[in-house]
Amino acid sequence: MNSQYLNAAVSMTQSTLPAGAGWVILALLAIQAAFVCPRGEALASTPISDKSLHAVTADSQTKLQQALVAYFHESEQRTSRAFLERVQELSGGDWAVVAPLLTSLPLWKSKAQVATDGSIAVAGKSYRYTIQRMPDDPSGLVKIVAFVAPESQGARLTALVKEVSKESAKVGIVTIDPRLAPDFYDGEGEAQPLHQFLVQLRSRMRVASKLTLVGDATPAGQAAWHAAIYYPDLFDVLRIDASTPDLPYPSQSYRMFLPQLVRVHLHGTWTAKEAVVTDGAVYPANRAILLAACLKDEGRGVSFTIEEGRRSVEWGLSDSILHLRSNPEAALLNGERNEPIQTGGWFRYPGQGPSDWLIATKIRKPIWAADQIAIEARPGEDADAFVARTLKSKLYHLSGKIEGQAIHISSYRVQRIEVRPSVADIDFDKPVIIICNGRKRFEGMLEANLETMLEHARSTWRLDDPRPALVSFSVQSDMDIE
Repeated sequence: MNSQYLNAAVSMTQSTLPAGAGWVILALLAIQAAFVCPRGEALASTPISDKSLHAVTADSQTKLQQALVAYFHESEQRTSRAFLERVQELSGGDWAVVAPLLTSLPLWKSKAQVATDGSIAVAGKSYRYTIQRMPDDPSGLVKIVAFVAPESQGARLTALVKEVSKESAKVGIVTIDPRLAPDFYDGEGEAQPLHQFLVQLRSRMRVASKLTLVGDATPAGQAAWHAAIYYPDLFDVLRIDASTPDLPYPSQSYRMFLPQLVRVHLHGTWTAKEAVVTDGAVYPANRAILLAACLKDEGRGVSFTIEEGRRSVEWGLSDSILHLRSNPEAALLNGERNEPIQTGGWFRYPGQGPSDWLIATKIRKPIWAADQIAIEARPGEDADAFVARTLKSKLYHLSGKIEGQAIHISSYRVQRIEVRPSVADIDFDKPVIIICNGRKRFEGMLEANLETMLEHARSTWRLDDPRPALVSFSVQSDMDIE
């Protein structure tokens, strides 16, 4: 826990709670429980008592909350700036005072007021969504997202959604347009609507920081695969039926793209009749076996089981991390994470792959936009290595790992990078070092401030994950792709 949070918590508690050590201890425990969690979902599920939040008076806290609500709802830039200045005045400009308030703001409509169907416009196109179920609890979250074409609410996909959600009846379910998902072969792929769609969806209803994504054997399955591959930080579970990623040269591309799903639990099922090859075509079950083999080579747990004539392939994280992902309360009890925080991978178009904390803001052109590629190795050359190297040369790469106070980044064909560490990832009271492609790009104390935190929260509608600091730098040299 950052000492700024603890100090702010102590001062707020002492000034607002009634006398009595018992009240003080309970309030501090509640605040600590909310901030030892590694990610926002547990934070959102553990609201903090209003009595423990503000360091001055209950009246000033109410005014601060009202100013924050106005700031998030105001679209006009000048008025929004005025509300931001009001928040700075009421909070004394202290981001650590404002951060714990964000998750309890009354920003969303009640269940009864939310329309079942809606549409969101992104880049001049309209995409529909349908709320299949909203949680009864006002603090409940939309957790499950399924790709379903607006004209088809398929029975098979509906059954999949029910299967995934039967253990989680308290979470919300939304079906969205599969056209939102990126497509590797999409010649107009520079327009990436999924991320902005989800930002706008978050502004309309409470949405979990990590989503369960569902798709079946129809184009919705392909949409789910590509969404998870190109936006891995948006999801923690991918449940698909009779579908595999439609990527060129799967023996090589699977080994390139699948490692970026390292923090996503995957489950898929294929029927025996799909395990055939006709006229040289590779069918889903065959690709599933190849896919599982690639994951096993990456050190992921892989198991095959046969049940009632169906072949099931399941792969995913270790049991301990799965338990953490599926049980936020257990995460709180177990304390902070010990494993490195990883993100990133290979991407084709700008706008793909923005992680929680690592973003490519400028990509070196030209952007590969062709919808076909033919790769043939020269005689005597290692064909597998040649195909992989050719594919990589046409894409861009950005990945990073946080270990303690050190941030290690690798990039290829990226010209500018933003790093936005979370208060759960970095101790803001200690120096940080950032190394990119073997070169030190930053060393020192992060400059955390209220405006940076609020602007990020409003641009992403991720109020559960405070990010009060930003480091931006240009990249002069690439990682080696050999």
